Amino acid sequence: MPEPLKLIIFTDLNDTLLDRNYDFSAAKEALAAIKAYDIPLIITTSKTRAQTEIYRSRLNISDPIIAENGAAIYFPPGSFPAGRLPSGCTREGDEFVWELSRRVEGLIPELQSAANTVGAEIELIFDMPAAKIMDITGMSEEESELAKERKYIIYFLCHFRRKELIEELKSRGLKITWGTYFMHLGSSNDKGLGVHRLTALYREQGNYGLITAGFGDNMNDLNMFRNVNKPFLLPHPDGSYEEGVEADNLVKLKGVGPRGWNRGVLELIESIEWGE
Repeated sequence: MPEPLKLIIFTDLNDTLLDRNYDFSAAKEALAAIKAYDIPLIITTSKTRAQTEIYRSRLNISDPIIAENGAAIYFPPGSFPAGRLPSGCTREGDEFVWELSRRVEGLIPELQSAANTVGAEIELIFDMPAAKIMDITGMSEEESELAKERKYIIYFLCHFRRKELIEELKSRGLKITWGTYFMHLGSSNDKGLGVHRLTALYREQGNYGLITAGFGDNMNDLNMFRNVNKPFLLPHPDGSYEEGVEADNLVKLKGVGPRGWNRGVLELIESIEWGE
């Protein structure tokens, strides 16, 4: 029987494991330690599954992925015992997906209706050329195109009456938050839901003493922080911390992006009693 897991790390990508150049090389020491201790590294992001695959491949990891703000959990081949997956999983290509949220087709009319109600001016990512997404985010052309392939979460910009739009969307029972570059609209999803559901699955495998840690940098990570034992907040590139992000045991790390992430992960690993 394999030894029970002691630690799982859930991590955001932008300005967390990745810097503004979408590079994670400054975190290589911590990434090596994660592999050495056989710690699942769960990418927990607002990015699409296709975008996330770019970084999963570069990181050479095969763990489950929480995509589009917790709207779906993807299980690549070998990432989880096939016979122990939840009954709601469906096969998508060579992997399984567990959908936790409704799809964008029903959300787009609601967003447009809310914007009309309050007189907000919005721009959906689906309507943006890849060149504009590249200008906003600094992503490659390939990833900018993949960012438009959203199934559950709408990325959009609000150019006018943002506060009023947020209140209107909340009054309709929708999930509204914001990441590094875009506002995000979903239904029943959030990162915390994905983290909670996946943690429960790992514990059902006999990992009862499992410690969970979460790394992120903005309001979009708040519910992830509130569903892990050890939450870690990264500063923005200017050194400031996101306002309003509060959670029990929250640690505010020093160092931006992968540099701060590297230090935080190494200190976390060193704090755990690993035994023989």
